[in-house]
Formats: sequence, C-alpha cells, structure tokens
Amino acid sequence: MFSTKPAEFITLDAQGLRVTRKTNVWMGDPHEAFVLVPKEIGDAMKGSSQDEICSLIFHHDSKHFSSKSASYPRLEIPHDLPRQSNANTSPATLYLFGVNHTVALDGTPDAVFARHSRETLRELGPNLDSLKDR
Repeated sequence: MFSTKPAEFITLDAQGLRVTRKTNVWMGDPHEAFVLVPKEIGDAMKGSSQDEICSLIFHHDSKHFSSKSASYPRLEIPHDLPRQSNANTSPATLYLFGVNHTVALDGTPDAVFARHSRETLRELGPNLDSLKDR
C-alpha cells in the first residue's frame, strides 16, 4: 500500500546556497525499500545523464538520496528505509520511467520489481501506444 509523505528536494543555487523545495513522495510500508518521486524531481536527480537509470546512494542517518559523486541535489525523506547491511549507506537506483519515477534500494525485491516494470514498459510501450491511436 502506498502513502503520500512530505519530502524535501534540496539543490544549490548559483551562489552555492541551499534551495529547499517541499514536495510529496509515495512510500510503501516500513519493510519496503522504494520511493516514488515526481517526474521533475527524478529528472533533476539524474543531472546531465541521458541514461534511463541512475545510480544513487541512500544515507540512512540523514534519510536522504544523493548521487555517488555529489551531495546535491538530494532528496530527504521522512523515514529510514530498510538497511541492506550494517553500513550507514545503501546503493540505490533511480528508474526514469512512468508518470512518477522510482528509487529503490539495490538488491531488494522492490528493485527487482522496478527493473522488471521498466523492461516490460519498454517492450510493451510501442504496442500500447498504437492502441491509443485506434
């Protein structure tokens, strides 16, 4: 079951000052390791990458996602996700497809589901689009 939760998307402006934007994300139950984010947040998190997936890191202590190479932009969520090890960070993947984008912790059933959903949409998408035109 999904529930809407408040989150903060934080970037840096041209002067290097933090700019915080309040947003909503959709999260599952406490044992689930994914977050659905608005498309514009996902697009901003991927940066200049043209890939449909993007590697992120989830920081358990501060409950935020960021890229591996930079602290900003970052997405702060209201509660921790299940730790995959004793480490304070977990690798995550941003999947850029659909109405909302999905961030899932790597190695979890939620990551497998997101990956399979993306692959299914890529395979069926052209057929679904052709049905819209009928």
